[in-house]
Amino acid sequence: PAAPSAPAESPAATPPASAPAASSPAARAARGERAAGGDGEPELADYSHAAFWQWARGQGLDTQSDVEALIGRPMRGLTPADVRRLIRQARDGG
Repeated sequence: PAAPSAPAESPAATPPASAPAASSPAARAARGERAAGGDGEPELADYSHAAFWQWARGQGLDTQSDVEALIGRPMRGLTPADVRRLIRQARDGG
């Protein structure tokens, strides 16, 4: 008779990812800050809706209605970068 086969080894568990260090580029981008050194790296708040809203709340804009009232149009169809540009234009008067 055939010998029973050995149980297959299970792959090692992948350790959980840790949060980025507070001073890392990812953490700064999540807070809507520019990359250190002005190396041309785009801001996460221009691409991520979660990062955009964190940035907007820091500007005193807590709701979509607040933003739309300031920019004078619906946000629908706009990217976070578009909305940030419109907010800056509205605040700068032009």
